[in-house]
Order: sequence, then structure tokens, then C-alpha cells
Amino acid sequence: MTYLPALPPLPTPQAAATEPLPALLPTSPELWVVGDVHGALTKLKRLLWQAGLTNPQGQWQGGKAHVVFLGDYIDRGEDGVGTVRLIRTLQRQAHSTGGRVDALLGNHEAMLLAALRFAARDPQDNLKFFQFWTRNGGDTQELACFEPSDLAWMRRCPAMLRVGPWLLQHADSLMYLHYGQRVGDVNAAVAELLQSDDPESWHNLLALFTTRMAFQGEKGQYKAQQLLDTYQATRLVHGHTPVGSMFKWPPSMPSAPQWYAGKLCLNVDSGMTYTLGGFIVRLSVQEIAQVVSLDEW
Repeated sequence: MTYLPALPPLPTPQAAATEPLPALLPTSPELWVVGDVHGALTKLKRLLWQAGLTNPQGQWQGGKAHVVFLGDYIDRGEDGVGTVRLIRTLQRQAHSTGGRVDALLGNHEAMLLAALRFAARDPQDNLKFFQFWTRNGGDTQELACFEPSDLAWMRRCPAMLRVGPWLLQHADSLMYLHYGQRVGDVNAAVAELLQSDDPESWHNLLALFTTRMAFQGEKGQYKAQQLLDTYQATRLVHGHTPVGSMFKWPPSMPSAPQWYAGKLCLNVDSGMTYTLGGFIVRLSVQEIAQVVSLDEW
């Protein structure tokens, strides 16, 4: 019989309310994407500083740059709470200088929110949400450090964004098609689900969010094109599956962003927590403009 530890309460829906994002954000000359961080706060700070987006203390100095974090800020690494707090701080600071920082929902944030959503009504964890989160790297000691505002912030994270020609999402998956045929509809549907008390809806979300490598193999390019056509974009950028794992690179090989599926998809999950290095990527209109890496970390 499982009894859950004392968990911080989720904020009320009113506390988590936010205005909807526009369906299409303009492309910035300084558009940066950051794959899964998983609490690798020290590396993240170093990468942002090397890219000129922050100073050595982690304060925004990116001017009008646009940075998009692709989800999975927590679990497995040294400091998931600190990672969330850093991104939240950068969002405020960037806004004040004409820049922009967006943060997408990752499956690890969704797992944590599910565990918290049902903790009070399912203290024995019969629904297995808490078990699912802890078996995937969830840290109950770190959980106690999250403030209600951190959890409200997670619930406000959109599922996907379209920035110019780029479709940005966490997972290399077709799961988003289950929630709508337009970016705004997907974000609205997922936001509504994150306030739902229906366990089946949550189970379905988490099951879909664990799928990966949808754009690999013989039909991968066709599936990628289907997704891009639906959301009116021309290139897909995602995290979720570390590049080295996807392409079966040896552990000694430096991680780097990788095009695939006929150059429709770009994987930017550097495996920051699992490898010696890590990277972040600046995008131009259709290409990789710059890679900042820590291969000699």
C-alpha cells in the first residue's frame, strides 16, 4: 500500500490563468532554441553566457533576442527548481528590454503536475501518477522546494509554438494532432486538460507524451510533412529524444543538433544531463545559424 508524502498544493485555476499566445510569432534575427535541460543548471548558465544571452551571473543581456526552451526543465539533474526559477527570471528580464523568452511544456512537467493533481484524492496512488513520475526521475526532496508560483508557471507553458517557418514542440511525436489542427487550438486544449480532474484525460496525455521517434524510419518524412502542413510550418524543431540516442552515436562522440526526415526535422536535445557536453542553437529563417556547445565541459 502506497502513501504519498506531503506534497505542495497546486495553485487554483485563477492563479494559473494567462492570456493566449498568438498563433504565429515573428521570426527574430536572434532566435535561439534550448532542448531538454533536466536540471543541468550549471551547464545551462554557461551556455547562455557563452551565447551572449546572459552575463556570468545569469542575468539577461540578450537585448531583443528570442529564446525558446523546449520543455523538460526538471528531474534527473542537479537543480530542477533552480532551472525553472532561472527561466522565469529571464522571461521577466527579457520582456523589459524588448526580448522574449518562451518555455514549452515537456512530458516531465506534465508528469509532475499529474502527480500533484491527484495526490489529495488518491493518497494510495492507485492511479499510479506519482509512481510514474518518480520512476522517470522525479525527486520528492526537490519537489518540496517548488513554490505554488512555480507550479502555476508550469501549467501556463504552451504545448507548441510557431515562430515564422519553424514549428517548435517538445516531443518528436504526432501527439499534438490529438489536441487540435491549429497551434492555438492545441495550446487551448492542453491548457484546459491541465486544469481537469479527469484521470483518463491525464493518462491519455502522459501516454501520448511518452511516444517518440515518429519521424524516423520509412514513413518518417511523410509523417513530418503531415504535421508541418497541418500547422502551416516548414521545419520542425524538437527535443525529448537525445540526439545521441536517436542516431546511436558512441558516448565519446560530441553531441550536435541533427537534421533528419529529409531535413524537415531538427533534433536539439543535447542530452545535457546525460553527456559531458551540451549545446544550444540559433536559427535563421530555414537553417542553423550558430551552435554554442560545451563539448569540452
